[in-house]
Formats: sequence, C-alpha cells, structure tokens
Amino acid sequence: MSSRSSRNSLCKRIRTASNANPACAPIATTFVVTAGMFGALALFGSSTKRSLAGTGQFFFMGLIGLVLASILGVFWHNDALQFLISVVGVIVFTGLTAWEAQRLKYMAADLREGRRGERRA
Repeated sequence: MSSRSSRNSLCKRIRTASNANPACAPIATTFVVTAGMFGALALFGSSTKRSLAGTGQFFFMGLIGLVLASILGVFWHNDALQFLISVVGVIVFTGLTAWEAQRLKYMAADLREGRRGERRA
C-alpha cells in the first residue's frame, strides 16, 4: 500500500469519525489552540532578549502551590477553588513554557560553543 493511499485513508477515517461523532470537533479545536499557544510561547521564550530566569523560579513555585491546591481540592470540593486552580494552572504553565524555551536556547548555544554543564553568568 502506498503512503499516499494510506494518508487518504487516514483523512477519510478522521472526516468520517468527526461527522459521525460531534464530540470530536471540540477536541480537535482544543488541540489546535493548545498547539498554537505552545508554539507562540516557545517562540516568545526563544526570541526575547530579556532574561526569564527569575520568572522561571517564580512560576516553578507557583507550580508547587498549584499541586498543593489540587490536593486540597480533592478533599474540599468547591467550584470556586477548581476555577481558581484552572486559571492559575494556565498562567503557570504559560510562564513555564516560555522560560523552558529560553533555557533550551541557552543550552543549545552553550553546546555550539563547546561548553557543557557550565553555569551561565
């Protein structure tokens, strides 16, 4: 079977599944929005000249707080708390994505210069 016919077969299956099951459309939309946000934040993190090192530590502490709040949410069922966890989670992971992209850019630059595992000043 050629790759072209298998690709067309896959496209037909996806179209058939999304037409047969209307629940597939929101999932696909969510995936596209999430992938777009990740790409935009990774581009921002790798292209900005400002150091995100301090904000990365701040967002990491926010992640620890988010985990603790989620554990609290397991025992204390409150809609406002769940909404707050969702909003804070989006903000924390937005910042962490940009910070990590910048760290990866610096790590790649260090490898090109022949430095491995050394701290940047």
